[in-house]
Amino acid sequence: MNQKLVLRLLDKMGYKADLARDGQQVLEALGKNPYDVILMDIQMPELDGLDVARRKRTALPDDAKPLKVEDLVAVLGTSVPRGPSRALRNRL
Repeated sequence: MNQKLVLRLLDKMGYKADLARDGQQVLEALGKNPYDVILMDIQMPELDGLDVARRKRTALPDDAKPLKVEDLVAVLGTSVPRGPSRALRNRL
């Protein structure tokens, strides 16, 4: 349900979203494509969201869940797409 909601919201905001089944697939996608925004679940098969984030960044915000539409809109509003925009979306 959350996937469909977020995908529709991103689409309405002009973002193209890719889906990943698990953390390993996220890392593979990150190696192939540039992304403006990445939304991940903390609990995922293979590598969880925290493990993926640790490999890509040194710190995560403490308030990752639950997702609030207002927060998502605010964060995406700070992202300025360069050409066709892409967002990697994982399970929420």
